[in-house]
Amino acid sequence: MIVICCSSVIVLLYALFGSEVLLRQKSDKKCAADISLALKRGEYRIPDGTPWQDKRVLRFVSPQGYNAGVAWITATTAVPCVLENTTATINIDWLRVIGVDSAGNEKVVYEENFDSGTTNTLNGGLYTRFPSWFAGDKHTPMHVNNKDGYLYIDVARAPQKVFHLWTPRFAVEHGVRYITEASVRVEGYAYIQFGFDFWRDFSAVNNGFDEFCRGTNNCEAYVGGWIGNTHDTFVHVRLP
Repeated sequence: MIVICCSSVIVLLYALFGSEVLLRQKSDKKCAADISLALKRGEYRIPDGTPWQDKRVLRFVSPQGYNAGVAWITATTAVPCVLENTTATINIDWLRVIGVDSAGNEKVVYEENFDSGTTNTLNGGLYTRFPSWFAGDKHTPMHVNNKDGYLYIDVARAPQKVFHLWTPRFAVEHGVRYITEASVRVEGYAYIQFGFDFWRDFSAVNNGFDEFCRGTNNCEAYVGGWIGNTHDTFVHVRLP
């Protein structure tokens, strides 16, 4: 019998076969100890495999022909593994979108406080993480419930998926900048990211992505940086 250490196997399999085999190997409990140690060392600054590694701003106002806006949330685990005795949870206290006109006046155009006993207005889905994030737009519809006055997301229950949530579409005014604000607490090996898109109207379907919005129904405005463990503290997010 030949015994090879787990970390060496991961490197070899990734080089030979890519991320799909790496996923299976990472999911093996024998590798959990290696991954837990890497997390404690802070080696995962962003979630494994994410296509958005840093904050980016493509546009501040809606292009001509785009009349609706959507704020969105993406959340997942640092690595696509089930780690025993490790949490990966997110609590969002509130989420709002603010319109800022040319004079600097601010107006709230969307707000969700996630109060207990109420149903939040967010829609969402569990999307593929392998072979690539959001591959083919394949997803399972999902709704995340309010809990104790927060939007509670336990990403550890589906580490091989990406949690993607979005607000209802709301009307946008041309020339107005839109800011996304939230109060969020992240625990364990969870990560969260906020962003904003423009849409042509209230019913246009997703027909792909183009950075310059050529022929697409949605048009990316900005994507925030990843937020990891906030150490039992709520942090204020304001983008872009």
